[in-house]
Parts: sequence; structure tokens; C-alpha cells
Amino acid sequence: MSTTTSSSSPGGEPEIVIVGGGIVGLVLTIGLLRVGAKVKVYEQAQGFREVGAGIAFTANVIRCMNLIDPSIPVALRSSGSVATSSGGAEDPDDYLRWIDGYERHREDPRKQRLFYKLSAGPRGFEGCRRDQFLESLVKCIPPNVVELKKRLETIEDRGEDQKLLLTFRDGTTTEADAVIGCDGVKSRVRQILLGEDHPASRPSYSHCVAYRTLIPMAQAIEALGEYKATNQHNHVGPNANLLHYPVANNTMINAVAFVRDANEWADDSQTVAVGTRDDVKAAFEGWCAPVRDLIERFPDTMSKWAIFDLWEFPVPQYNNDRLCLAGDAAHATSPHHGAGAGQGI
Repeated sequence: MSTTTSSSSPGGEPEIVIVGGGIVGLVLTIGLLRVGAKVKVYEQAQGFREVGAGIAFTANVIRCMNLIDPSIPVALRSSGSVATSSGGAEDPDDYLRWIDGYERHREDPRKQRLFYKLSAGPRGFEGCRRDQFLESLVKCIPPNVVELKKRLETIEDRGEDQKLLLTFRDGTTTEADAVIGCDGVKSRVRQILLGEDHPASRPSYSHCVAYRTLIPMAQAIEALGEYKATNQHNHVGPNANLLHYPVANNTMINAVAFVRDANEWADDSQTVAVGTRDDVKAAFEGWCAPVRDLIERFPDTMSKWAIFDLWEFPVPQYNNDRLCLAGDAAHATSPHHGAGAGQGI
């Protein structure tokens, strides 16, 4: 049975519906609530459980968080975010480092050549666990603002004097004065805004897969040594790279193995498959000892993420009348711009 909820209110304030309750959707919700907007969020998942292990934000993004609402950087810090470098008092800057992960030195098998490092300034890059940050953001939002298990099907524009009508897969409907799609790289709102047949309505496979995991810091130090484990490094080699940085108050590292894939992704309706440690070991066979030792600490099975983006067909416009896009729905990028959620914020 269809149930319609109305956005009308005694004060006549316009209601904004946000489709998608990921990091960008919740940050936007907090900011709109701060300025007194009436907001409702509809998320298709059964609960708030962000995936992808870790995430990092630049200092500029964190400053933007503070401008949107000071509670957002507080939520970030309470989720265990840490600077991704720990140079100490002598060198407090954060650095992004690219090092040789492939060449093996006969004299010292654990030696790795530094290709390049880029200073991001003090606390210039902070890493945290995605799930813990999302849980902290949820606590900043009043009850009843978010509805779960709501997969959007259609948005009907019934004319300028009427509210937009949203219909969900479960048969329920709601009304809104404006809709913002924060529903990710496979955004349904983007399809509605541009049209089903528009080439930018659907993302393209970047021919890269990501194996993501969290590893206890003690195990990471065993594999990499203390300096590499407690500082961000990107190990580079043929057809793959392995990125890691500290999270969770330096008790863990976020480790992601990126592997190039010449094949097409079999089912673009499902971007996550089951991956194994053996898959990762095969992709990094022959690499230097620290990389192989870290991969030995990966779990037996983990999520294997197909990386989709909008590079081939960029979205020509982020809004059309009362529909708008934000985050990956608008400008999904592939690694390593370090600007997915950051760009959305």
C-alpha cells in the first residue's frame, strides 16, 4: 500500500530531500540543519555501515567541514582520525610518499627507494576509519531525520506549483521542494536528472580493482618496520600499487591494494565481489619483502571493489531546476586524487 508523506509545515519552509546517507549526504544534512532548513534523508541500506575500511581528508577539507558545521570536525576527531605522518617535533608536516615497491636490493632486502614526497603541511592529511566517522556523524543528526531501507525509483515533477513526488521501491512516496542526490557513483538521481540514455547516467569501469582491509599496527610494524607503518606510503610497481596510512588513533593501518585489470567487469550492477589474500599475493608476486610481508597480514578473504568513475563521460551539469547532485553522484573519480569524499565536502 502506498504511503505518502508531505513536506508541508506550519511555517511553510521548503523541504529538501537528500537521497543517500553516506559521508557526503550526512555532512550536507548537518550543514542544512544548522541554517534552519527542513531536511529528510532517505538511504537504501538497512543501517549505517560505511564500507571501504579507511578514508583520509586534507586540511582544506577539514576547514570546509568546520565552515559547514563545527560539529563535523569534532566527529572526525572523535572517530580516531590521526595525521597520516608522525615526523615529531622536528618535522611536524604530513607527507604523501611514493616509494619503489618492486625492486629488491641484494644488500638489504627491506630497503625501498623513495620516488617522491609531497608536503601537505602540519596535520595536512588525516586518516580515520570510515565506519567510525559515519557513526559519529549520525550522532550529530536528530532522530527521525533519516529513513533507512528506502531505494529511490522515480521523481515526478508535477509542475511549478506542486512539490516533487518521490516514489520508492517499497511503494511508499514522499514530497519535496528540492532533491539532492548524494547516492554515489551509481546515482539514481543522476539518471533521472540527465535521462536514462545519457552516457553520463552510468559510470564506467576504470579497469582497476581495490582490495581493502584494516591491519593492527603491531602487525604492520612487523611487516614494514615502525617508520613505514606509522607513516603514509604508496608502494608503486608494475600494474599495481599498495597504499597504507594509520587510522583509529594509530592502533591500525588502512591498507589498500590496487590492481589493474585488463578485463571488463562482469556485472556492473554489483561492484563488490569476494576477494582473497591469494588474489593479492598473485598480483604482487616478485615485489620487495616489506610489501609481500604486509600482504601476508591481509585476511583470508576481503571485499574486492571494482573502481567505477565518471572520467569517460563527465556529468555536464550538477543541477536542473529542483534536482541537484553532490559527491560521487556528481563527480566520482578514481584513485589517487585523494578527493572523493573530500571534493564532495
